[in-house]
Amino acid sequence: MSKKNNFILIESFKYNNEHLVELQRFNKKGKLIEHKTQTQLEKEWEELEKEDYEDNQDTRYFDENGRVFKHEHYVNGCLKCFVVHKFDKKGNHIAMLWYNTAGRLTSRLSYLTRNNRLFEEKCFGGNGHLCWTSRYVYNQNGQVIEQNTYKEKLLFYKIITDYDENNRKISRQKLIHKDYIQKWNMKTEELGFMLDTR
Repeated sequence: MSKKNNFILIESFKYNNEHLVELQRFNKKGKLIEHKTQTQLEKEWEELEKEDYEDNQDTRYFDENGRVFKHEHYVNGCLKCFVVHKFDKKGNHIAMLWYNTAGRLTSRLSYLTRNNRLFEEKCFGGNGHLCWTSRYVYNQNGQVIEQNTYKEKLLFYKIITDYDENNRKISRQKLIHKDYIQKWNMKTEELGFMLDTR
């Protein structure tokens, strides 16, 4: 496993009683470029929810057990994609398959559970190739404390979550391996450079 000093902090979240109260984002050199308080975040969420409601709508289909087995995503009334959920005989969620409007498979997520906890998540492209693998680490209370994501066996992205003595989430940090920081798309502030299906 790579040492922590091989990673660059890109996002830091602070919580109070499980509510996000502070967000910080950093550039590729680790310099703070954005800081948002709880008031700013709440205002943004209100605006996003309004926009999302006006432009985007999802239609969900449920099976006899009350589980969503398919949902369709519409933007301005047009179908953009649909997702099919798969379950095993025990009812564990084992896969999500994304399709474009023509019904072509574009990506697939598969889930491996152990002791009723998500242990491993794999993303495959539409042609079946493995894009990335995430593994989860839990504390003694069953809460996720690390999400480690690998590409071709290299740990390149991790999320570390801390909890207080009452098992409430108090902080979360997102870090990228220094060898991959240049591939991060700062314009979207997303990890789509690696967490994609290419």
